[in-house]
Amino acid sequence: AYLKKFKKGILRSGLDVCVSTYPDLANILPAGCKADDLLVMDFAKLVDVYFGYQGLRKSMNKDDFADMNAFLKSTFNYKTRQSNIAKFFMTSANAFQIHTCHYCDTSYINVFNREVDGQEMNHFDLDHVLDWGECPLVGLSLFNFTPSCQVCNEKLKHSDLIGDTPTEVKKLSPTSDTYSFENNVRICVDPEHKVVDNYMANANLFNIDFKPLPGKDQDYMKVVKLFCLKERYTYHKSEALRLLDLKHNYDDSNIRKIADLLGKRPEDVREDIFGEAFSKNQHRCFGQLKRDILKSIS
Repeated sequence: AYLKKFKKGILRSGLDVCVSTYPDLANILPAGCKADDLLVMDFAKLVDVYFGYQGLRKSMNKDDFADMNAFLKSTFNYKTRQSNIAKFFMTSANAFQIHTCHYCDTSYINVFNREVDGQEMNHFDLDHVLDWGECPLVGLSLFNFTPSCQVCNEKLKHSDLIGDTPTEVKKLSPTSDTYSFENNVRICVDPEHKVVDNYMANANLFNIDFKPLPGKDQDYMKVVKLFCLKERYTYHKSEALRLLDLKHNYDDSNIRKIADLLGKRPEDVREDIFGEAFSKNQHRCFGQLKRDILKSIS
């Protein structure tokens, strides 16, 4: 479906001309790679192409590289195709899970129809995980796009990489097959062991913290740092403190008593109070925050 959005012959001929003119370019591409292969190439291979291109930037004659780079920017021009690509992500038939920012989970990103004319609008940015200005070859690649909020895309990430080495970058993008932030980082309140009768009333005593899980991959803390997650989540700490207050007021024994009075199952009463399934199924913001807090109070 994505390939159908492009005139592949034009892209192929452009890349072929560039490889013919600058043979070094072929050395950073997989054997037999065509332009349309780049469009749907998996993220790990795109990272190899990106870093290979940075190697050419250093090894090639400066003027030759500048000419090649300009030609590739024209061939793989994202700006002229931006609207068309955004519409692809907005198409419900493609079944993308676009609900909250894939970087921070603090902002809703969605599609809506403008009432005045029915035009479909997108309420999200498409971030190039690998900056297409630094490597035009990945400028149109499907798995180089991450739907995100403007704060993450325009104010924090800019053209930066997520990670310092190819190995790190390959796993730290939400489009990576191996991306697993939730299994490596835990969100909690700080201090964790300070118990009060009313967390919300003592909000000044607490902040939100992101901690690497014991024995897990600490590289994911680079995501926390780049997107200022600790600082941004602390502003929304009421989401966690409210759950802690609910836990204080509705422990397991109280939930069983309420269930008996209402003739309901304890797990149903727990869901009515904490709304964990609702938050997950309805794609509410702060999903991991809520799940991690509820794990800590189960």
